[in-house]
Amino acid sequence: MTAITISKASSRAERVAAGEWLVWLTVLLMLGAGLFLRDRIEGRTETFKQDGVTLQYPADWTLLADEEDFHIFHVIDPTSSVQFPTSVRVRRIPLGELGRGASSLGDVALSWSTRQGQKIPIYNVLQIQPATVARQPAIAVDYAHVAEPAMGGAAGSVPAVVRAQDILLQNGDTITVVTFEASTDTYQQEVEHWEKILASLDVK
Repeated sequence: MTAITISKASSRAERVAAGEWLVWLTVLLMLGAGLFLRDRIEGRTETFKQDGVTLQYPADWTLLADEEDFHIFHVIDPTSSVQFPTSVRVRRIPLGELGRGASSLGDVALSWSTRQGQKIPIYNVLQIQPATVARQPAIAVDYAHVAEPAMGGAAGSVPAVVRAQDILLQNGDTITVVTFEASTDTYQQEVEHWEKILASLDVK
């Protein structure tokens, strides 16, 4: 009788252990499927093509309508800082608006940064340097500025400190300005997106 009881208990323990392993296997498979789907979703892109500018941006970013002068493209990352969402903008500006008498793209960049300093509160240029973007000579203007909370923060919200970069390219009488902005808290995490967007950029 004792032998039979032990045998039944052992069999029941084995069934319980097998059930636990099945649960853990199911959980691991679900986690693996979730990570796979997340990577597939995060890797998806949308393509923007207008006025001689083509680029790809993350499919989960939000495309905005922007009525400011010369803007043709504006997206934000809705999962980034609530205070100041990461954004990418593209402007196509007639050369005459920026560089009257300018003899180089560098002169245009100086004129552009001066103009931005007059419009943006507490605008501080960090560096201006030549670059190659979209297989073309370009100028990169790195800067920081202070901005009010972009989403209409609650009363008493602290202004955001923003890090940004403008890429200037010239095609004939048109200057293309591609701008990346992010809160200093999220800038480093978002740079990877910016680099991918720039790698996809084509300007004609």
